[in-house]
Amino acid sequence: MKKKLVYLLMTAIMAGMLSACGGKSTKNEEGSQTADTESESAEESENGSGTQAQLEEIVLKDLDVESRVTLNEYKGMAVTLQKPTVSEEEVNEAVNDALKKLGGVEGAAIMDRAVEEGDTVNINYAGTVDGVAFDGGTDDSESGTDLKIGAGGFIPGFEDGIIGVMPGETVDVDVTFPEDYHEELAGKDAVFSITVNGIAPSGVTEELLPFLNEEAATVEEYRESVKAGLLENKQAEFDYYYNNQVEDALIADLVEACSYTDVPEALVEKYHNNIINNLTTTAGMYGVDLETYALLAYGMSEYSDFENLMADWAEQSAKQALAFQAIANKENLNISDEKLDEELEKYVTDAGYGSVEEFLDGGSKEEYREFLMFSAVLDFLRENAQVTVE
Repeated sequence: MKKKLVYLLMTAIMAGMLSACGGKSTKNEEGSQTADTESESAEESENGSGTQAQLEEIVLKDLDVESRVTLNEYKGMAVTLQKPTVSEEEVNEAVNDALKKLGGVEGAAIMDRAVEEGDTVNINYAGTVDGVAFDGGTDDSESGTDLKIGAGGFIPGFEDGIIGVMPGETVDVDVTFPEDYHEELAGKDAVFSITVNGIAPSGVTEELLPFLNEEAATVEEYRESVKAGLLENKQAEFDYYYNNQVEDALIADLVEACSYTDVPEALVEKYHNNIINNLTTTAGMYGVDLETYALLAYGMSEYSDFENLMADWAEQSAKQALAFQAIANKENLNISDEKLDEELEKYVTDAGYGSVEEFLDGGSKEEYREFLMFSAVLDFLRENAQVTVE
């Protein structure tokens, strides 16, 4: 899985910022402490005795980062990006997707033969259980539903019942919902009345061009227009995410080129907590718990795989943070108290709070200082980078 490093780094910090605003932590009024006190807290956490409050009080700028990370040359780093291209396979896929949408289009759909395995058909249907319609069991829309026969998109028996049906015909298909279907229908017998509106053509012909692209005079011209459209979309995406791609490459190269003698476990744990808190909040927005969100959003079959990934992300976040702080120290990119207060006032105004204290709600300013410093270092690296697109 390719990591979005800019997102990863900012997530580790922003989660802490959001946590602070939620009043979930209690810190001293200064929001920072001496390097010696910080080191003691870090050591306690590394020994397994660090509390959540101690983890949150770790202040990056107070760490002796120079003893923990050795920077390589970071000015003028070379970055090579690959310009967008479109393969023939991608063109074929786009053409096939366009053809599948013609199953319900009069004059384009195949109407003179029965449905076969592998066909994409356009259908309307109405399902009943004991003669009563049920929620989600009917599509009587004008556009209908496109369905590939044999792909398993519907419950067992549904697609098989359409094979052999002529376009324009309606057939009743008896099915039984699986036992693991949602509770209202699990294991129940149902009847679907299915009308086949048409069969989607499987290949482009000149007769189909008016339905696909009226400006194309030949099949080859149509394919070229599809390719041009795909390339235009890819180029727009490339341009939109250009800075992110440059920053991802810069961060990856920077971390790989640095030498680390010590990555404080307390710092890793702090970022791990921040990332988990952030993702837990995101999961809640979708109405699911973290484990469910992790398995769905990250495509993992085991929650332990997600936990391992988050541990790796936290480790990488800590390494990135140490390197960034070292660069900030060398390039005078640290955020002064005056600048921090100025930016916080902007946050307060934008968020509609009455004061910085209300906005922080007992949290620390240091999360914001780190965020601003990270942004400044990223800008510095990007502005000094040698970027090539080939």
